[in-house]
Formats: sequence, C-alpha cells, structure tokens
Amino acid sequence: MQRALTFRRIRVRITASGWLYIALTLVLGAAAVNTANNLLYLVVSGLLALMALSGVVAYRALHSLSLELLPPREWFAGQETPVRLVVHNPRRVLPTYLLRIAREGEEALITEIAPGSSAQTTLPMTFARRGEHDLGEVLVTSVFPFAFFQRGGIVRLERKVLVYPRPLPVPPEAMGPPAGYEMGRGSARAGVGGDFRGTRPYQPGDSLSRISWKTWGRLGQIAVKQFEEDGGPPLLLTLESVPGPSLEERVGQLTTLVLKADKDGRSCGLHLPGVQIEPALGIAHRERQLRALALLRT
Repeated sequence: MQRALTFRRIRVRITASGWLYIALTLVLGAAAVNTANNLLYLVVSGLLALMALSGVVAYRALHSLSLELLPPREWFAGQETPVRLVVHNPRRVLPTYLLRIAREGEEALITEIAPGSSAQTTLPMTFARRGEHDLGEVLVTSVFPFAFFQRGGIVRLERKVLVYPRPLPVPPEAMGPPAGYEMGRGSARAGVGGDFRGTRPYQPGDSLSRISWKTWGRLGQIAVKQFEEDGGPPLLLTLESVPGPSLEERVGQLTTLVLKADKDGRSCGLHLPGVQIEPALGIAHRERQLRALALLRT
C-alpha cells in the first residue's frame, strides 16, 4: 500500500561538514563586524543565503514523496528478512538524492529518485516472535543538497504483518510415522507425480504449470490437472506429533514438518485446538497451515 510521507516528528541534525560551515560563517561574520569590510559582509551574506537555500531545497526534496512497502510472502520469526521499499517521486522537476531509511539499527540508502519516477531498496527486518506484528516506525532522512544538515523525520508504517513460527529442528524419531497419523494409502488420493486423476476449478496459489488449457478451450473455465499421489500417504499433524516440552517448541517443530511435507510433495494436514485443516497440497494450503500455527493460542 502506497502512503505519502507524513513525518510524525521532524528531525534535523548538523553533520560534521555543517559544523565546519557554521564555524567558518561565524568567524567571517566576526571579522566583518570588526573590520567593517564590505567584501566580508558580502561573503557572509552569501554563506547565510546558501544555508537558507539548502533548507528550502531539502524541504522540497522530501515533500510529496510517498512510500510503498512490499512485505515478503512468507516471514518466519527469528530470521532476518529483506523487505522491499519503493519510494515514489511524483514531482515534475525536483529530484531527491541520498534518501536514507533506517529502522532498529538497519538502514537502506537510495541514491537518486528522478522526477516522476520511483526507486526501490530493501531494508532487513527481524521479529523474534510469531503472530501479528505492527511494522512500527522508520527514520527517513536526507543530507541533500549540501550535506550540511541531515533533515527528515519519523514515519509510521501503518501496516501489520503475519510472522510464521521459527522452524525448529525435529528429533529423528519424529520424522517418521510418529510425526503424525498416516491416512490410508497414496494410490487413491490426489497428489503429485502419479497417474492423471482429473481436473478441478483453479484456486489462488495453484501452480500455473498444472492449468488444463484443453478445459479452458472447450468450456472457457480455468481448471487445474490433478494426479494420483506418488509418495507417502497423507499426514495429519497434531501438537502430540512432536516431543517439544513447550508450546512454542512444538509449534516450531510442526512448522518444520509442514515445510518438509510440502517440499516432498506429501499431502499434509493439521488438527490443532480450534483449527482443523484436512490434508491437501499446494502453496495456498501450506500458507493456510503456517497461518494457523502462527496464530495458535491455547
């Protein structure tokens, strides 16, 4: 979602070159007063005018910019995740240079945003716990145009993200059948790798490579091909499937098993307190399981 840069709190910091510039201006100003030299008065006036001009240009360079945040599709707790930030400059004339975006010790730099265009960068973010999180605030600043001052402010990111549990190692004894209940044999169930089973309506998250174009041409409906399962039987996971002593450790181990089942092309489901997800396959199904684990409360 694209949002205009609205600074909750303005920040202005004098840089090292800025302190040097101010000191030079004060020294020349004192010399001009003591000597009554008109040339020095003109020089000091020019330095003061340049300082004022830098403030006006810096304000215009930050004005009207908008920030768009593009979070990753999957976000796991405890893992540093690069988040794409796109800054749009709708102005027709003035570009923006050296835009710095910082958050909790991490920062990203955009060197130039031309008028009427956009630029993007990535900002690493980390959340220690699973569940819904507010992205909080970022510090957006720029030293443009003369690097005498760093101007900008605090911008609040009005967005929440869902962080999946951190995958935790699963003991070897839990990686086999004890990791869940095997439901029947795979030869009679939908899956991947086996014989053609039929078609079903397309669902968001289905692989485009499995679209049945013949069905589209004949009926005008988007459908995907289904195949018999060529692998282990469907797996049903519960909190009792893993030996973790605490809820968080069990949730982390279940996350590992869900990801492994998806990677192996094995149908997997979850039965949790208040949530029942029957075994299935696909990206959308995996995300539904990870979401249930992320929001699990007991």
